[in-house]
Amino acid sequence: MAKKKYDELSQQIIEMVGGRDNVQLCLHCMTRLRFHLKDLSIVRLEEINKVEGVVGSQITGDQLQIIIGTHVKSVYDVVCSQLGVAAQEGIAENLDGEARGGKKKNILGMLVSNIIGIIGPLIPVLVGTGLGKCILMIVSMLGLANADSSMTYYVFNFVFDAGFTFLPVFVALAAARHFKCNMYIAAVLGCALIHPNWNTMVSALDPKFIGEMFGIFPLYGMPYTSTLIPAMLAVWVMAKWEHWLEKVLPELIKGVAKPLIVLLVMTPLTFLLLAPAAGIVSIYLGQALLWIYNTFGMIGMAVLCIVYPWLVVTGMHSTLAIAGIQILSQTGYDPLSRVLTLTANMAQGSAAFACAVKTKNKKFRSTCVSAGFTAFVGGITEPCIYGVTLRLKKPMYAVMIGCGAAGLYAGLIGLKAYAFMSPSLVNFPMWIGGEGSANLIHAFITMAIAIAVTFVATLLIGFEDPEEGAQKAAEA
Repeated sequence: MAKKKYDELSQQIIEMVGGRDNVQLCLHCMTRLRFHLKDLSIVRLEEINKVEGVVGSQITGDQLQIIIGTHVKSVYDVVCSQLGVAAQEGIAENLDGEARGGKKKNILGMLVSNIIGIIGPLIPVLVGTGLGKCILMIVSMLGLANADSSMTYYVFNFVFDAGFTFLPVFVALAAARHFKCNMYIAAVLGCALIHPNWNTMVSALDPKFIGEMFGIFPLYGMPYTSTLIPAMLAVWVMAKWEHWLEKVLPELIKGVAKPLIVLLVMTPLTFLLLAPAAGIVSIYLGQALLWIYNTFGMIGMAVLCIVYPWLVVTGMHSTLAIAGIQILSQTGYDPLSRVLTLTANMAQGSAAFACAVKTKNKKFRSTCVSAGFTAFVGGITEPCIYGVTLRLKKPMYAVMIGCGAAGLYAGLIGLKAYAFMSPSLVNFPMWIGGEGSANLIHAFITMAIAIAVTFVATLLIGFEDPEEGAQKAAEA
């Protein structure tokens, strides 16, 4: 889209949300503009949906979300320029967080939003290192090199391992940024959790008594390598403590005393209470999800896959992604969250292409092809959902059928992801792992089932074709 188009689109959006004076805050995520407005009642929602370049829009809580697609950052920059405000960095998908500036969220909602806000910036680390491990696995399977025969392989191997090995450090940095406290002190806590001296003292996953601090408090030890929650909880408490010290310490000694006081308090608090408690939660969360997966098997997976497209619509799918990261860090594979996303991404893309084949509306066909391509190649389904399947309603049922069929097969053969990525046709290395190439082959079969079943179901169920003339008239 040319810059002139971005200017026109931004002007129309600002006008239809009530003008500059009605905008309190404007943010963006991967695919959406997110407006916090003074008065939501004056928003012209139906007109926004008809603007060329807008995939769809919705009001969630006290926030207006306008789905643009993968070029949302370019539109956002122009919107901020026209509003006369500074552009901010993108937030995690479905994160409302503290920037909402309106109604307070419930405790569960705040917890989920904070976790997503912390994990969001870490996704590139997980994707990059995970894909790197997959590539090394391919190299090894082809007999080209391995850690014993090649120094190059050896070096890349420990570099890609670093993404999960030092995950508490990355979590601490992201949490400090999210909770607005000192990132470097937070990094010290993250490093302490995986310090070689600490790991030497503990070897079992279950907490065990290893000594006393201050001669009275029992210290329980467990390894925190590759964990999420311990560092997250420690930095959250640290932020509260640091903010209080900022208010009460005299300016004369604040620069020297505050870092020391933070560490003097947070060290025993982290190792005596916060980290062990959070570590237990991390372990049992992963074990509970694996138990559900192992107990209910293919039927449970099929049911979850059927429901999953609607979880994406509501934003609840993000909590499953967090659980998937935890399972992946504990076991080396994720048999749940990435499989659900795989079936949904393929089904949404297939439904969009089926609509493109069936529709007589040339403009809508272009939307369908673009949305389907984004789902298949980029693993991003919002354009499909809000521009095609949810908009037409009936194709959403076809998506559920395709997801269910693919989920039944994936659950039957025990499909697993070995890297945390957004499943797409391009990201197939994430399924390489286990014995031989069987898991990768099963992943391709799962994709094929989701695509074929959804495509046929969409054509059979049909949909009410948008009228081209009426659409053009509305746009005019």
